Amino acid sequence: MKNNVFIVGSILIVFLFVVVFIHFSNDHKECETVVNTLTYSNGTVVKTEEHICKEIYNF
Repeated sequence: MKNNVFIVGSILIVFLFVVVFIHFSNDHKECETVVNTLTYSNGTVVKTEEHICKEIYNF
């Protein structure tokens, strides 16, 4: 019975370490939004937004 508690506890601790690693290694701070404006010859203006991230890990 104590072995089962030890195994479940170990799995829980490893899982928590993985979640904390993913949370703190997330580099979303380097993301930016680029707005491109394009004007056609007939006067129509089109704006596009592009979300650019330079992530090391993509989870």
